[in-house]
Amino acid sequence: MLIRLFAVTLGMILKFINSTCSIFSGGFWKSSFAIFGAIVGWVVAEFSAAFPLAIITVVFIAYDAWTAYRLDKRVKEAYPDKATRPAKFTSFAFGKVVKETLPQRLGLILLAYLLEHWVFIHVSIPLSYIVTGIVCFEQFWSILENESSCRADGKFWKVLQKIMIDKTERHFDVDLKDLKADDSQVESARQNAFLSPVTQRRSKVIILGTAHGSNVAGKHSPDKTFYEYRYSRMIISELKPILESYGYDVRIDIAGDVEKSLDYRVRVVNGLCEEFGASNCIYISIHNDAAGGDGKWHNAGGWSAWTTRGNTNADKLAECLCSAAENNLKEYAQMMEEGKKTGAYGKTQRAFRFDTLDGDKDQEANYYVLKTPRCPAVLTENLFQDNKEDVAYLMSDEGRQAILRLHAEGIIRYCELS
Repeated sequence: MLIRLFAVTLGMILKFINSTCSIFSGGFWKSSFAIFGAIVGWVVAEFSAAFPLAIITVVFIAYDAWTAYRLDKRVKEAYPDKATRPAKFTSFAFGKVVKETLPQRLGLILLAYLLEHWVFIHVSIPLSYIVTGIVCFEQFWSILENESSCRADGKFWKVLQKIMIDKTERHFDVDLKDLKADDSQVESARQNAFLSPVTQRRSKVIILGTAHGSNVAGKHSPDKTFYEYRYSRMIISELKPILESYGYDVRIDIAGDVEKSLDYRVRVVNGLCEEFGASNCIYISIHNDAAGGDGKWHNAGGWSAWTTRGNTNADKLAECLCSAAENNLKEYAQMMEEGKKTGAYGKTQRAFRFDTLDGDKDQEANYYVLKTPRCPAVLTENLFQDNKEDVAYLMSDEGRQAILRLHAEGIIRYCELS
């Protein structure tokens, strides 16, 4: 083997010397490419047996990077106000995988291969296979950590969460103590005196979801006379006793004005589903919409209800809310038509922002608070906080009562039907 290497190298040197006399006529580059080709040929011949090991390793590393990207997306959904760093598959982060992770792992495998074939030639130790196994197991463990971190669904992932590192904190410059509510906090939230006592008159447990907290920036009208967190909590504070008067057990996902994270909300909801049964619970999150998020007034308006994608029991709850909205927001719909004449609303705006392409009226998106709860979950967008006419209507007694009635009627109607 060494004689062959020496012969190949000597041949390349002689060829290079022979070509130096014609550097300026292209011989230099020809010789350079010839030398490069010879080196590549030797590497392929010498390390061809290690190529399958390298390919397997690259696949594991690439999948690890992909699951890290999926984790980043989950964290952004669960903690939109805290997760500010970009996802894993940015050019910088992926470049780090290419420049550091791949060379390090492949270098170890090639080093093991060289030791196995050049040093320990008289000892039958498959060193390259052993190192490849270690590297792949390390990447597989990292993949499981990525997949189990920041998840509230699935028993398998919950088991892994107990024995593996939660990478939420590793991927973002935050403290897990500030992000993630532990089990005792969730249990405390469920049992908090702010929640109503359990009644036995009706089986349904109605969980009302508050809008983004006071510590989430930008959730207000441009003139700051209207704040989404205040309005949502005001509607809920009046809606709760109405529903309780019908005998329903009414709970609220977060007590107080401060946002704790979407993951916290979902864990509270799923904790109640586990206690009372998912089929006996429903979750309605009450919000206000916005067109721009740029601190300016816009001419968009309307009411909508959102569920997760596909046909689910949440569609029935959303349908009841949509029907109640049509019944209680008739005057608002007339107001919008008049507003189109003055430019307060765009010509294409609709009072009821329904999507009937799939046979029902709800809008669909895989929002974290819709796809992760175990029970039917609906998010309502009650007009636009960056439209002057919508804000004026919402803040009027007439508008407040209409929003309150539509939620009460829609929820009660669903509970009676189910």
